[in-house]
Order: sequence, then C-alpha cells, then structure tokens
Amino acid sequence: MQQLKASFCEDVDQGMSLKCVLRTLETQPRLAIRDKNIPICAKQSYASIACGKENQLAEHVSQSRRLLVRNVSVKNKGGNSKKNKANLCTTDTSKTETLQDAFLYVSEYSSDIIDYLQQIEEEKHVSHSILSKYAVSHDIIVNWLTRVQHRLALPGWTLHAAVSLLDTAICIKGVKTQELQLVASTALWITAKCDMKNQVPRISTFCSLSEYSFHKVDMCDMELTLLKLSNFNLHIVNPLTFVSYYLYRLCVRSDEVYYTCNYLLDIMYLDINFSTKRPSLLAAAAVYAALHIYQKQELWKEQENIKGFYTSEKIVNISDIMLNELKKNGCDTGPFKKYSSSRYNKLSTILCDWVKSSSSKAIQ
Repeated sequence: MQQLKASFCEDVDQGMSLKCVLRTLETQPRLAIRDKNIPICAKQSYASIACGKENQLAEHVSQSRRLLVRNVSVKNKGGNSKKNKANLCTTDTSKTETLQDAFLYVSEYSSDIIDYLQQIEEEKHVSHSILSKYAVSHDIIVNWLTRVQHRLALPGWTLHAAVSLLDTAICIKGVKTQELQLVASTALWITAKCDMKNQVPRISTFCSLSEYSFHKVDMCDMELTLLKLSNFNLHIVNPLTFVSYYLYRLCVRSDEVYYTCNYLLDIMYLDINFSTKRPSLLAAAAVYAALHIYQKQELWKEQENIKGFYTSEKIVNISDIMLNELKKNGCDTGPFKKYSSSRYNKLSTILCDWVKSSSSKAIQ
C-alpha cells in the first residue's frame, strides 16, 4: 500500500468549551430540570447502578483470566510441565482501533452475516422525514459529540451508534433544539454501556463536558425515553462493521486505510442528510474513497461482484461527495481534531497535505 508522506505537526488542542462549539445554540433556553427539594445524588439511575455491577463483574472476569493464564500448563516433549501464557494473551486495543470484527472473517458464514445485516439495516435506517430545520444544529451537536467520544477514548463505533440513536429520536420524537445536547450525551452514554471492554463514563462526566447545561436527573429521564423509542433494541447496524468486512475481502490490512475510512464517515455524519443512507452504502463509499486516496481503486473493481459489495457506479457519487467534504473539512472541526491526535497517527494532518498536493496537481 502506497504511503502518504507529510510533515507531522503538534497535536491540536482538544478543548471542550461548548461556548465556542455550540455558540449558535446559546440563544436557546437550556433544558435543566432542577428540583431544589430533592438532592441530585438521590436521583441515581438504575443504569448507573447496573453499570457499577457490570464493571465489577468485568474486573472479576479479568482477574480470573489472568489467574487462568498463570495456572495453565502444557507438557513439553520431555514430559515436563511448563506454563503457557502466549496463547491466552489478549491484544491491547487501548491505543489503536484495528479490524476487530473477527466473526466476519469466518469464510463459511461471512457472506450470510453481511446479508443478514443488510436486511436489518433496510428495516431500521432513518427515514427521509427528518426535518431540514435540524441541519445546522445537527452539524454542531455531532461535531461536539465527536470531541467527547475522542476525549473519553470510546471506540469509534459508539459515536456512529449514538448519532443513529440521536437521529432516530429526532425522527420519531421531534426533539427540541435545546434538548439536542442532552439527547446526544445520553445516546453516547447508552452505546458506551454496550461496549463491555471499556469502563462506562460517569453521568457527572457528561454533565461537566456539557458545562452543566443539564443535570444527572435529566440524563436518567432521557435514558428511559431513548430506550422506549428504540423499543430497547440497541443492535444498531454500524458502518464500521461493513468497513472491516470490505477491507478484509480486499486483503487490505493497513490501519491507515481503516482510519481513513473512519475519518470520512465521521465527516459525513455531521450532515443530517446522510442519516437516511444505509450504513453499508456509506461504508462502501468510504472504502472506495480511501482506495482512491491511496491509488488502489482497482482492488474494489476486481471484487465488486462479491456478495455484499456495491458496484462502483452505485457508490461513486457518494464517494466523490466524501472527498469533497474532506477537502472542505476545517482544522477546527471535531473530526479533524480527533484524527490529528497521535492515537490516529495524525492522519488528518497527512490527508490535509494530500488535499493540497492533489489541488496543486489539478491546477497544473
């Protein structure tokens, strides 16, 4: 895979001031349910209690696994026992997010799994009834949510699942503008609970990052509202699952390409109009655009007849839109700041240099 060359720069400040990010929403009254007669600490959600028990259980399992690694013994050729630790070691995913949907790599089932996911995404994707009045506010709130997800070191799929839950609430419930920050925070909190590999952030953390525009009681109440709207079905089809599958079938094992697909998807999720698109279609367009950046688009054209793939004619328009949005993406946006960090090898800075070089070639 051809490597892009660029000079690295210092990390961009990851400031979380909502007064700057959500400036256009300041004219709206803030939602804050304050009951002075009842202390906030008494309004503890059932979910936070459950998360505490889940974290204790996860810690207990982790300790048991480490104990099992120390005690597992195998016999060598001489008949002597020796401890075997290598086979049970787990991969450290705290720094990078690599191709992690291992269940898709079983060749006997992968095509059936993708076929099933494409069926349920057809049933659950957001309809076209989202009102255009949310366009500006949606861009601002998802921009902020991207920074929060990165600050809390949550997996990338939690951001996409949270945005999907937010868009569902907008579509079904008709969320008020001043409630968007509360709904987005609660959606990210809910999706974070679905990831048992990381510790769930506290409600107080979200309140602090929102500059206390809402309180713990508000998040607990909104949690129940979102769960009821989703009918307690939190299995949201995520585009990153399809990205992993496509890159696997294309025999692309580069983390840089995977991060580029994530970056393009994060940029597109700012636009509420793309909430109506199927996750598999967005994933295919992101992979196609990433292959264009690294000059490997022929890989897709060779495999586009495989089950689950889209023909290049169906995704080229969205792919071009992604590349145009990448060129217009400013350095002050949430996705740019997220991918300018060392965790993602300062990818947004590298792609910024690629945009400049491609623009200069086009002029010539």
